[in-house]
Amino acid sequence: MVPVSVYRLVDGTNSEIPLAVGGSNPTVVAAVGVVIVVVGYLIRYQGMTGLINGINMAAVADEERVGDLIGGVSMVIGVLVLGYAVLLTQEFSGNTIEVGFGAVVVVLAVGAVLKARGM
Repeated sequence: MVPVSVYRLVDGTNSEIPLAVGGSNPTVVAAVGVVIVVVGYLIRYQGMTGLINGINMAAVADEERVGDLIGGVSMVIGVLVLGYAVLLTQEFSGNTIEVGFGAVVVVLAVGAVLKARGM
């Protein structure tokens, strides 16, 4: 049963709003993972560093190293997203898994951007 919050409306009736978060579609999550892996591949192996947002490539000493770093981390995140999609198909989802997954992705992304800016 999904927990709900009940609100009394102006006309005197009650409205129930579900409090559950989640319900991710594994197919959509897997598709997003594939897109992230492909973009990471394009950045790392095809040298398409123009796909990286938020880094001034003119100020970077070694554009290839930045591309390798950001592309590699993007591919790792994409694989993690694909793994998360597999967990969703096995119904292993839950707040702990979702929060842990989100934390790992954020740490990887922020770490990669901060390291890239220092290159």
